[in-house]
Amino acid sequence: MKNQSRVLIISYNVLSKEGANGRTMEFLVHSFDKENLAQLFFSNEKPDFDVCKRYYRITEKQLLKVFFSKKSTGDPVKDRAKAEVSTDLIKESSLDNITKFAKKNKRATVVKFLRNYLWGATKKQWFNDSLKQWIQEFSPDVILTVSGKNSCFHAIVLDIAKKYSLPVVVYHCEDYCFKNMFPKSLLYKKYIRGLKKSVDDLMDYASLAIYNSDAISNIYSKEYSTPSMVAYMSTQMLPVAKKEFGEPLIFSYMGNLSLGRDESLLQVAKALYSISPMAKIDVYAPNISDEFSQKIKEVSNMEYKGFISYDECMEVIAKSDILLHAESFDEKIKTDLQIAFSTKIADSLASGVAFFVYAPKGIASTDYLLKHDAACVATTPEELNEKLNDFIKNADLRRRYIDSALNLVKENHTLEKTVKEIESKINCVSKMQ
Repeated sequence: MKNQSRVLIISYNVLSKEGANGRTMEFLVHSFDKENLAQLFFSNEKPDFDVCKRYYRITEKQLLKVFFSKKSTGDPVKDRAKAEVSTDLIKESSLDNITKFAKKNKRATVVKFLRNYLWGATKKQWFNDSLKQWIQEFSPDVILTVSGKNSCFHAIVLDIAKKYSLPVVVYHCEDYCFKNMFPKSLLYKKYIRGLKKSVDDLMDYASLAIYNSDAISNIYSKEYSTPSMVAYMSTQMLPVAKKEFGEPLIFSYMGNLSLGRDESLLQVAKALYSISPMAKIDVYAPNISDEFSQKIKEVSNMEYKGFISYDECMEVIAKSDILLHAESFDEKIKTDLQIAFSTKIADSLASGVAFFVYAPKGIASTDYLLKHDAACVATTPEELNEKLNDFIKNADLRRRYIDSALNLVKENHTLEKTVKEIESKINCVSKMQ
């Protein structure tokens, strides 16, 4: 057994090798033995028992039910058979309607207030003897958490940390508390003040902050003096053998289509058709809107392939001629994504496959790729045709980008190196307590 700290992970999303949030969590504790990990989580997702053995789940559906009954709720998830939330946890149709509303309107400010109120009002029901016993049996040395857009979850971390005198390591991959998306909304301003206060409290208590990029580190470091490190999302992927382009060319896009990415993909498809009419764009995404589904039918070179697992993604990457990433050029969305850093960047850079990106400047991942010359990046609609044409027709240019990407992976995205650095920092934090 390694001389590792025992890490209690507290986050909304569960550890998993599937999905961006789950994979991010798994990445942070990748080098820890399963026996030294436990997770308290709040979503309906399935736990991955290949990553961790001990899970405890509290869902908002459960809280809505006990809000009226005043009974205790939350329970350990001990095996795969109990991995899914029981369908009879909550039967009241009115409560189901509330949760459906919250899911559909999760970005609405009022939902965030309702969520914060719900967790605070039901604290005695969820912070009960069952949870306390579960924590005591695991006997953690340190808490690892992810900051987010809900102050209630920051408060939960601090409550548990203070009760058990545990140090906290907080991971930041967004800057929600610094945003001003709706400057005319008094309700939004009140929400942001509350969120900022919860982050202030969390960072004042935390022993270590981990940032997913230099861009977000620069933002938080101006506000907080918490000891910190930057850990870029990393990968175990090995580059595919050098190969020639196929015929027709296959571009692959993997990721969600929200936040205007679908519109940018359509622009790429139209530009690609004018350059290479036989080339195809395969889109792999969890879901697709009816509107985008109709628009795809209007272009002959794009096909929606549906959702695939992370392992299947790796297979698709290896077979692709060109990997494609896109972001919206809408100013409001761009502001919202200013420090966004896609979790798939590391896999794309390490693949040895040519990488084309259509995204505006001012987004962290775009600026990062431009700075290191690690992908062919078109940052305006005017650049799209010119850069895409050069990229397709110039093999030496593609190889130069691939070589630059592989060098960047060695520097910032090698999994074994990065996770060992994270493990070392977490171990130091727990020993200093």
